[in-house]
Amino acid sequence: MVRKLIFGAAVLVLTAACSSDEVSQWVNPAPGTLTVKAQVNDELQSRVSFTEQGEAQKGLKVSWQTQDVIKVFTADGTATGSLQVSALSDDGHTASFTGSLEPTPTAETPIHACVSNTAATTTGSQVTFNWSSQTGKVESLGNYDILTASAQYNPTAATSVAMTFHHAMAFLKATIKLPAAAGTSTAKVTLSGDGLCNAVNWQGTSNTFDTPEEGSITLTDAKVDGNLVTCYVALYPGTISNVMATVEVSDRAYANLTVTDEATLTAGKLYTVGRNATTLEDLSVWISDAAWSHTYDVADYKITQITKEPAEGSDWLTVTSDGSKVVVSATANTTGAPRQCTLFFGNGYSTMVDVTQMEMKDLVGDWNLTTFKRFDATGSAALQRHDNKFGYVASTASSSVYDMTVHEGVDYGNNAEIYVEQATGTTATAYEGLTQKKQTATNNLRLNGIYENMRTEALAKIDYTEMAATMSIFFDVRSTTTLQRLYTGPFAGQYVALMPELYQSSTDVISSWNSGSFKLHFATIGGDQMFWYTGKIAVVGHTTTVRWEAHSGALQTLSTSTAYKVVGLQVDRYFANVPNATNLIRQADNTTANAAYARVYQGDIVMRRTANGYQEIIGGGNN
Repeated sequence: MVRKLIFGAAVLVLTAACSSDEVSQWVNPAPGTLTVKAQVNDELQSRVSFTEQGEAQKGLKVSWQTQDVIKVFTADGTATGSLQVSALSDDGHTASFTGSLEPTPTAETPIHACVSNTAATTTGSQVTFNWSSQTGKVESLGNYDILTASAQYNPTAATSVAMTFHHAMAFLKATIKLPAAAGTSTAKVTLSGDGLCNAVNWQGTSNTFDTPEEGSITLTDAKVDGNLVTCYVALYPGTISNVMATVEVSDRAYANLTVTDEATLTAGKLYTVGRNATTLEDLSVWISDAAWSHTYDVADYKITQITKEPAEGSDWLTVTSDGSKVVVSATANTTGAPRQCTLFFGNGYSTMVDVTQMEMKDLVGDWNLTTFKRFDATGSAALQRHDNKFGYVASTASSSVYDMTVHEGVDYGNNAEIYVEQATGTTATAYEGLTQKKQTATNNLRLNGIYENMRTEALAKIDYTEMAATMSIFFDVRSTTTLQRLYTGPFAGQYVALMPELYQSSTDVISSWNSGSFKLHFATIGGDQMFWYTGKIAVVGHTTTVRWEAHSGALQTLSTSTAYKVVGLQVDRYFANVPNATNLIRQADNTTANAAYARVYQGDIVMRRTANGYQEIIGGGNN
């Protein structure tokens, strides 16, 4: 028969006292019968854990079941009894058991009792408990728990005897990590180790235990979630060491997975362990520039191989093992640039730790910008030479590559040096990225070099939790926008504005580009059109890349019109500080020159920088 072991909140609680939980009426025993009012001791009030698992405190309470049976023995071995449940408290924490001792004792005598369960067999006054096979489920722990008690029996007094039962078993919750996801919901787990016992004899005449029998324990139905196996097991108290698990899932078996190196178990307490000396979980993190470390709590983990990508200059990321834990560490980043390294190590199974380390200040510095196609159509420096034309058909790229992608190793010859600095700029409610959702943010970067001494506001974000970073170029094409005045170069004294380069086509971008019918347009001036043209930041080794994509699957839509897509940047020149078509500087009328812009960056725009001391990125090449 079984009792149900319930996991509840707060510290380990083994019983409820007999107050409100007490049975309201006890059965008056008939002559020759015995009633035992049973509860479980509450002297153990603590919870012990080898390592903190981050879970809420949990404990055990006993809930008696109607099918439970108590075996009772007199100290002289002349009488025995088997008592059945006759009453339960509302919460099941206290019960009344009724039965008879045969033969009925005629003198006062000590009596000893144990709760019989599915793991128990009785021979005379000896009960053998065997827990070598368990389900591994929390709801089955009562099948393998051992509860015993003693009292004084007096035949001349009332035959209702109160007994407080004590746990003789400890309880363990173990989490075992497999090298790979199991693909099943249950597993067979076999535990073995020094001091691990699976059977014991209890003597009913003395309420004592013989020396327990050492042996393995098989858990037939442990829970599996991905590559995590969670099992609950009842264990005989004492010191155990070198406890290992063999886990069988589907058609695979993993042997020698460490559960714990050593522990001393106390009866009635719940222990939680989660260790694995064969493999460790992969880890990917984005961290700030401060020194960082991550500790794996494992025992006897011997590192036999270590590799890093990139191999050069990756001494900042290390891994060590002292026999009880593995520590992965990163030094503080003082290089002034973002950096990334992937660390592979193991002792049979390989563990990967991927670390990206950067802060906003690491984005400051010189960058190399390339684009699929860049051209200048500066027109005349004479202010009077302009017209009111507002669009034209762009020429196709001179390269034989037409898919608007900046290819690895292709030099388009369209490179420019951009300097990025931190600066607090405009606070605006504008559209961001491909989602086109409005948000309020303050530009925190300035890009210098898009066109002569023009200063371009930008917004960078680093999300360490999502392991993602973006850099967004800010467009403000309202009719009230403030133009910038040029102070250097051949057009000093004129005004410029950064605008999105747009296209409108009934077909997809690539086919219209290849056919030469790729119609480009100025951004419409007016309304509330402010948005950030968003590129993704990626860090590989010592090189940081920002890519603004312009292909058919990821084009950013102009915030106020679904007809126009953003395919790049354009810089427009004006001869007065009013952003309208009248003031836009053009080639003279009746000319065939394409002079709609001061400068245009079309297609994918890629900006790269490499940390000092490493191979520099050549403009346009090795992209």
